[in-house]
Amino acid sequence: MLNLVKYRKLFILISLIVIIPGTLSLILFGLNVGIDFKGGTNIVLSPQQAVASSDVIDNLLKPFNLDSTKVVLGQDKADASKTVWIRFNTTVDSTVINSVKTSLGKKYPNLGYDQVNITNAGPPFTLLTVTKFATLPNADDIKSALTNLPKTGGTTPVSLTDVKVGNNSQTINIETLTTVDKSAASGNAKVNLTDIQGAFIKNGGPYFQIQSESVVGPSVAGRTTEMAFLAVLAASVLILLYVWFSFRKVPRALRYGVCAIVALLHDVLVVAGIFSILGHFFNVQIDSLFITALLTVIGFSVHDTIVVFDRIRENLLRSTTESFEEVVNASLVQTLARSLNTSLTVLFTLLTLTLFTGIGTDIHTFTLALLIGIFSGTYSSIFNASMLLVIWNNREMGTKYLQRKREELPTKRSRESRELAHTRG
Repeated sequence: MLNLVKYRKLFILISLIVIIPGTLSLILFGLNVGIDFKGGTNIVLSPQQAVASSDVIDNLLKPFNLDSTKVVLGQDKADASKTVWIRFNTTVDSTVINSVKTSLGKKYPNLGYDQVNITNAGPPFTLLTVTKFATLPNADDIKSALTNLPKTGGTTPVSLTDVKVGNNSQTINIETLTTVDKSAASGNAKVNLTDIQGAFIKNGGPYFQIQSESVVGPSVAGRTTEMAFLAVLAASVLILLYVWFSFRKVPRALRYGVCAIVALLHDVLVVAGIFSILGHFFNVQIDSLFITALLTVIGFSVHDTIVVFDRIRENLLRSTTESFEEVVNASLVQTLARSLNTSLTVLFTLLTLTLFTGIGTDIHTFTLALLIGIFSGTYSSIFNASMLLVIWNNREMGTKYLQRKREELPTKRSRESRELAHTRG
């Protein structure tokens, strides 16, 4: 029979080699957390025309010195908006805007309007974003409908500098720790979203429509961090109590719970450590989905561990002649194929999702965390949790200090036989 337990110290050593670099990175650098944990802004824009790469947007945003900016380009074909951008020669008042609404409303009913005054792209002007067209209009038709505009303020003539139409399905997702808001005055770690539109226009960038905008304050982010920590802690405590209760008929049932917790903490350290390294060297940020992935990894890891432990329990209650080490090894061999087959099915799916989702997107970070965690969980369930049971039972690697001092019985086999007889009685 394959003797896995024989190499238990080697398996533990491999785990230590894996988790030590990540643990050091966690201590030195921590995790590169996103706006969910630090606070900041998440903006989704729909540009008038597609941009070639996220570097284009990064360069346009450089003058604002946004903190920890992440730009991700995506596609939303189901919500490709039919939009018209109307740029006036000057800033206009409500009289001009009402005239535009009246003129366009005759041909295009039920439109939406968003007016901003751009002041950082040369002489100030008004930009009017018109949405909710049933069909995409022609720019010349818009110009023809707006040929006779009233003067703004009663004195300044108004004309159209530019009219652009767009039906682009591309989205620009911008995440930054800086507060970006339409109502925010630029400065003091805040940036006005209108100023960003002006900078885009000034430097040849696209007009854009704001699809969504969310600002997370520091207090909300701090609460998210606290709840994430409590969620992982609560899951660990409940798992310990559940395993302890489930294995109460086996001698030293608490050890099974402790070893299961050590195995799942190993998996958490592996995932967190790798993402700490990725965050420091490759600017990979984590969000609340990362905590969801960690809890999923914990559940999967414990599930695999329980499968092995349950077989150990069954074999212990049946056997009175084999040593504890032999029982554990037999149980591992019996469950090895099942554990590997279950895990590989999940891992192949996650590998496909990770390879074919855009790097830097939330879903890519989520699937990558799951991929790493479930791979680690499969290893720890087979090669860590059960091995720790044997090491603890044999009082190896300093575990003798975790056991109560008692008189040694004549042999290991007779000791275990008496324990099993006691449990059966």
